[in-house]
Amino acid sequence: MKAYHEVITKQTITITNLNALKKSITLENLLTMTSGLECRDSYRYKWAGLTEMRKCGDWAQHFLDLPMDEPAGKRFEYCNEGC
Repeated sequence: MKAYHEVITKQTITITNLNALKKSITLENLLTMTSGLECRDSYRYKWAGLTEMRKCGDWAQHFLDLPMDEPAGKRFEYCNEGC
């Protein structure tokens, strides 16, 4: 068994639509639901985004691949994936 401080595996994460806007998302944006991602998780969208996420096998990848709707920090938009 490797020591706790050694790297056991190195994973490459692929993020669809990775651009400057997506790279600018902060932890604060995720926690305050101001990420700017197109989540479509609220009643306004009949929870379409949440339904899509539940159907997918990898929820984290689904979240990372969401397109940007607007710059991070601009406005609150409920987002299950980011919290």
